[in-house]
Amino acid sequence: MNRFVPAAPIPLLALALVAVAAPAAASTAEEFLNAPVWYLEYEVSFTSEHSGSSTDASGTIASTSKMERVFSGTEKLNLHSLGPGPLAMNALTGSSTGEQPSLADQQKLATQMMALMDHTANWLVGGPGMDEGATDAEITASMMPASPFRMDYLRVDSGKGLTDEMGEKFDLTRTTTVKGAGKVLAGGFGAVILEMDTAAKTYTLSLPIGFNAMSATMQQEIIGITQYPGSAPTEDRQSRDIPFDLFPSGLALVEEQAGGMGGGAILHGKLDPAAGRIAGEQSFKGHYVDANETTPGTVRFRYTLTMTPPKN
Repeated sequence: MNRFVPAAPIPLLALALVAVAAPAAASTAEEFLNAPVWYLEYEVSFTSEHSGSSTDASGTIASTSKMERVFSGTEKLNLHSLGPGPLAMNALTGSSTGEQPSLADQQKLATQMMALMDHTANWLVGGPGMDEGATDAEITASMMPASPFRMDYLRVDSGKGLTDEMGEKFDLTRTTTVKGAGKVLAGGFGAVILEMDTAAKTYTLSLPIGFNAMSATMQQEIIGITQYPGSAPTEDRQSRDIPFDLFPSGLALVEEQAGGMGGGAILHGKLDPAAGRIAGEQSFKGHYVDANETTPGTVRFRYTLTMTPPKN
């Protein structure tokens, strides 16, 4: 019998996000705002467990599926500027209509931006090229897959008393598994942005739900067992390689408010400078396409931001 067994946890995230870390040194709101660099460690997981059925010319086929898809990333947010960032600007200007704003609207926006300058800041990923003394090797390494990824998927389709093209009855059980692990380029799809407002004591973080796997693959295996009355069952096996970033297809967040820049998610939280870091966990409803059916699941984000490099 096929059983769904979750893969072993990723060591990086087990250390960075699960294990109890030493308390961070207390900081002030001013130190948070003026930090030249924030170091980000995060994990994005998608889990789904679903049952359904479909009917075609042969009859009704019941299906069950389970999926666990996890990847983690680390980023150095070393492109720092004071004032509202891209996320805050989107909130200030609203949805883009393509129309030229009036002079009054432009003046209003300028006033709002000036009012935010002394208590807001934003950070983006500038890459090693922004660091003084960065070597060519370090810059090249930053563009290569280095973030752990794993996938564990199981689907079972079954039907009894189905009818073939000759009108004969048969039973069918088809088991599909997709399992793999490797390295991906996290942040390949979806901008990573940190913004904060120390007056409101809030932060906004944009994280990706996708990545660039650079053609890394995992194996899909399909085992079909057909049983006709009075005959021995027959088995058909098929296998093929599937690119990491093409499975599952159609992965997306359900909540419109979760949509971030470039296909990511926007997370909101409260600032506590005394904690010396920013950490959180947020979940959203999501879905993917499985056998032409929109299948629900949960997308979970876990993250930690510190002003000093994490201890590996």
